[in-house]
Amino acid sequence: MAAFKGLKIGQDPITIKHWPQILKATIVRDHDRMLFEEVGVVGWGGNSGFHAVNLAAQFGAKKILLVGIDFTVAYGRHWFGSHAYRQNSPSKHNVKRWQKVMDASAQVLAGRGIRVINCSPISTLQAYEKMTFEEALEC
Repeated sequence: MAAFKGLKIGQDPITIKHWPQILKATIVRDHDRMLFEEVGVVGWGGNSGFHAVNLAAQFGAKKILLVGIDFTVAYGRHWFGSHAYRQNSPSKHNVKRWQKVMDASAQVLAGRGIRVINCSPISTLQAYEKMTFEEALEC
């Protein structure tokens, strides 16, 4: 991580303490919506994909490509397996809620002039334009 010269963002207090050059992100857990008032303060949404989209919008992105944010997780585990640090993996209810919250954000993002393109070949998201990754890079 030290060799990477780009912006580093984290929200874990231990990580922030170890790497003080990281921009500290704050996740507001009682807000299932995109937040724009302060850079680095993002809505909950229930998942890191939501946080990443919120941050990209805050940093001024005008086009965001969703890659792997498809909410088709095999319930009870992520594509990479279960989290090592806790027993709590996504339930069917959680994943469905994540999808609804992300889809509900489409109008908000579009209203800010942000084009969001879903590049995931399979996806439960309904509110975003779909393209292949290659097509989205060229438009």
